[in-house]
Amino acid sequence: ETSVSVAAAAAAREAAAQAPLPAGEHEVSVTIDAALDLATAVRVPGGATVADVKERLAAEHSLGDVRAADFSLAIAPSSPLAPAVPLADSTVLTRAHLRLQTVNDQAPAAPKEEPAVAAPVAATPAE
Repeated sequence: ETSVSVAAAAAAREAAAQAPLPAGEHEVSVTIDAALDLATAVRVPGGATVADVKERLAAEHSLGDVRAADFSLAIAPSSPLAPAVPLADSTVLTRAHLRLQTVNDQAPAAPKEEPAVAAPVAATPAE
């Protein structure tokens, strides 16, 4: 009987973590740069999406002169070695989304290749 109630409680916690945030205001902590321990918090209503958090971050200039389209958000990984998987902007926030981190969408720029310059060809005298 005890194992059943423990399992039921665990299932209820899991369901609550996946349910949209209820009505009311919620604080979402966003890590901007973990190495610098730089983070901020935004307040969003229940039913808010990842896009709502991004818009608030951009509006508050927490990220400098950055637009919401310039970055993604991911659930903050529990380990620095764990990958941060970007969330879709349409993702409705749940309790699992109360700790997020920014993710740079921009792929590193490919190095510019210099145009090939033909080596000078030495003229040989005609024989």
